[in-house]
Amino acid sequence: MLDAPVRRGEGLTSRTGRAFRARLVAAVLVLLSLGLITVYFRESSEGPLHAAQRIGVSVLMPFEVAGERVSRPFRDGWAWVSDLMDAKDENERLREENEDLRRDLIAQQTAAQELALEGELADYIAGPRFPDDFDYIVARVVARPPTPYQQEIVIAAGLNDGVKKNAPVVTDEGLVGRVTEVTDSSARILLITDQRSVVSAVVLGSERSDLLDFAVSLQGRIDDLYRAVDEVAAGLSRVDRRVDGSVTNTAVVRYDAYEGTGGQQSASLALLDATRTGTVVTAIQGRDYARIYVKDLDRGRSSVALSPEEQEAVERAMAP
Repeated sequence: MLDAPVRRGEGLTSRTGRAFRARLVAAVLVLLSLGLITVYFRESSEGPLHAAQRIGVSVLMPFEVAGERVSRPFRDGWAWVSDLMDAKDENERLREENEDLRRDLIAQQTAAQELALEGELADYIAGPRFPDDFDYIVARVVARPPTPYQQEIVIAAGLNDGVKKNAPVVTDEGLVGRVTEVTDSSARILLITDQRSVVSAVVLGSERSDLLDFAVSLQGRIDDLYRAVDEVAAGLSRVDRRVDGSVTNTAVVRYDAYEGTGGQQSASLALLDATRTGTVVTAIQGRDYARIYVKDLDRGRSSVALSPEEQEAVERAMAP
């Protein structure tokens, strides 16, 4: 054992030789490729390299066609699944938009009610009261209305007391009429219950001196608000139609299309809207092939008869 020679550098030399050969082969392949490319571009279309290329293409074409046919159902299936997910996202977005419009409609209706209440209480913000500079004259009634159709009274105050024609006449409950005739010691009052009565007034809390103008302005604001509510309602109706027409009902039924196959590789997919309109997609998986069938539904009716599995998918999709 002591006399046996020791081989210390054999492993390193072997690895170095293999690396050199690998580099040499790579260099030869690169030079060969460059030579073939140069010859290919320099020769005519009838040259041997072009002929070899055509033969290779004709040999590989069946494999390319077979690969395309095998992969097509999977690509189509992925595209349908992707479209389904996009439709669900769109449906969720429309539902959120619908809910926002509903809240806006409720807010507009509430604002309309508040505005109407504001109009009713416009002159009673702090309760009925007289202006601060109102100079009143106390008088008693000396003559009542002679007939129900002649709403006039006479008071025991006239020019000597400071009463003027067309001056308003009030009580603790509010305005009752205006002065139409004045003498030195009496005045005739036309009550506001008379059809001939016209009384000017000031709306408290505003600069308007004409109640009719104020009422017209207030009605205009209410009309504008109602138009805004109608626009919101119309937009809500459009969103409802878009939601009803989007794909909101889906179901998948998996099964074995042929005896002897397992794993339930075949499936029927129903994509429907709220009116039972949409598409039913069926993928039949055999041992060495796959087939895709697409059938359209219009309100639950199809021009092509549905299979039991497809009908089950439709019923599952429309189930509450």
